[in-house]
Amino acid sequence: METSAPTARESALGFTEGVRCGWLTSDLIAWCEEHLVRTERLLLSHPGPLQRVCEHEVGVVTLQPSSPEARAKARRTTNSAVPRILEGSRHRVLQALRTAIDTDQVAFVHAALLASTVVRIKRADGLAAWRVRLTEDIALSDQVLALFALDALEHPSDYANELAVCDACGAVSLSPARLGSRHGCTRHPFGSCDTPRSRSGTPPHGLIVPGSIDESLT
Repeated sequence: METSAPTARESALGFTEGVRCGWLTSDLIAWCEEHLVRTERLLLSHPGPLQRVCEHEVGVVTLQPSSPEARAKARRTTNSAVPRILEGSRHRVLQALRTAIDTDQVAFVHAALLASTVVRIKRADGLAAWRVRLTEDIALSDQVLALFALDALEHPSDYANELAVCDACGAVSLSPARLGSRHGCTRHPFGSCDTPRSRSGTPPHGLIVPGSIDESLT
């Protein structure tokens, strides 16, 4: 029996919570395939699986290189590069969501519309709808933020009232059953007393500086 495609919210939260729990390269590949490629949210310009991901100020990493030479190089770099890509991407996504909570302005939605990573379409029944449109050249964080943006366009009140990002552990939730602060989660209802550090613009520990991943990996 064919299962329905994951919603934008399921895909976005699947990423933020998956990375928080310690994703490996295989987890990232599986998520991209299930939530981006199969759903046709990410359109590939080549046959075969997704080959690379990139992130602002971090670099580019090959996921599934095609040539033996590229595979050998990827084995030497992927184990260290992918966690940095994931943490850098998640950090940027959390910054955008926290800004939305603090300002009551969903700037990440406007950015997605301007970049055309979320576009207006007409469905087969003639009704208008929103759709995510991505390519491999778009940063991973922008891909995830496009998913959140589509969800925010479809459920604006949830983002105005229910969106929460925990200052203690970084958990993201959109649950109407949330208790406590929008800077907390079910495990930490009022977030963390270490708010200045956890919500600062400082990249997470271990995030490399711009240029430290060789962009010639691909």
